[in-house]
Amino acid sequence: MAKLHTSEITLKVGLDENRVPEELTWSAQDGGIDNEKAKLELAKVEQTEYFKTFKKGQVFGFILCLFILSIATISIFKGYPVPGVITIATIVAGVVGSLIYGKSKKATS
Repeated sequence: MAKLHTSEITLKVGLDENRVPEELTWSAQDGGIDNEKAKLELAKVEQTEYFKTFKKGQVFGFILCLFILSIATISIFKGYPVPGVITIATIVAGVVGSLIYGKSKKATS
């Protein structure tokens, strides 16, 4: 069995007056690295904005589906069963198709 090696790595984060990270340095004694600058990106902020937009789209899609389903249900009760059933089947197929597509896209990435 191979011998397990460990290393102590120290991170230092420089903050501005609002306590937002501006600078990142790291040190590793056994590697001879002392206060080496590292690239600092604000990827989390971009992801947060992406997910806010994504959530708004999901909510809008859900409300739109409920609206169309209610119209289809009303049309069934008003004596138009064929268009109502076709509309409901289309909505269900669209939602199921979106879920399958999203799951397959997530599996490939």
